Amino acid sequence: MRHYNYELTCGGCPEQYDIWDDEKHIKVGYIRFRWGYLAVHPYKPETFTYINKWTNKKITDQEIEWDIDIYTWEANDELLGILPNEDRDSIIDEIDEAVFNYWTNK
Repeated sequence: MRHYNYELTCGGCPEQYDIWDDEKHIKVGYIRFRWGYLAVHPYKPETFTYINKWTNKKITDQEIEWDIDIYTWEANDELLGILPNEDRDSIIDEIDEAVFNYWTNK
């Protein structure tokens, strides 16, 4: 059983996910797969608020820590921007464990 929920934010080129800790109501990670390379970065736990200038709605968000890699994976094909279906579940299971270990040991 996974520790977190995964929200697909882009279906391909790059395939991207936000990783949510539903108990704390925050994003704990960001997954990006493009050019055959997958990287997982943590979100900073602090939130910030801004007004969307097009919708005039108040948005609460978090910043990604780009300089920290929690997990990386490379495909055999440098042109891939979508995870292979046969590998997706096992890769996300590995990511889930890596993200859980990152936040548990932080």
